[in-house]
Amino acid sequence: MVFSATFNKMNRIQLLINALLIAAVSFLTYQLYECKKDCKNPAGMPSIPSSGSPPAIVYLSTDSLLEQYPYYDQLKKDFEKKHDSLDKMMSGKMKSLENEIKAYQDKAPNMTDEQRQKEEERLYRKQQDFGKMRQSLLDELGEEEDKIMNSIYKDLSEVLKEYNKTRGYHFILGYQKGSGILLANDSLNITKEIIDAVNAKK
Repeated sequence: MVFSATFNKMNRIQLLINALLIAAVSFLTYQLYECKKDCKNPAGMPSIPSSGSPPAIVYLSTDSLLEQYPYYDQLKKDFEKKHDSLDKMMSGKMKSLENEIKAYQDKAPNMTDEQRQKEEERLYRKQQDFGKMRQSLLDELGEEEDKIMNSIYKDLSEVLKEYNKTRGYHFILGYQKGSGILLANDSLNITKEIIDAVNAKK
């Protein structure tokens, strides 16, 4: 497919959200496991709550979030539909160009040098135009993908900030299979609450 690489870029939306939400994992690993019992918190760093205090860290499943977020699903379907339409159009143009090149190769032995030169120049210009059109459409798809990613991230950020105003969590992490979080306690899972909140915005 002409745009196969671009089509796979939609997965970056999920990866971006997950990366943004788990950016603090390396810091937490140090704070929770490397620091000795009597070490002091660095200036400006939140202290770990003592037993009985509300949890400082909660998480949400980014897989579940996107699976149950109709707004994201619709944006993804619209993007895929446009991608497929452009890919079909460009595949047709590419096939047509390939046929013209093959036809020229078949006729070339019976053409004069001047005829061959003119036809080769024409085909070369056509190839150049095809390449420019393909790049222009790739740029267009890339810009649209960026808009989708920014829209999803903006909505999620606003919901998380509002949600956390009355809770005061230090970190809200993204939990996803294959991510840096290997184990998560179900009692700290806020996925359903966040799903309800983001869907309520639309």
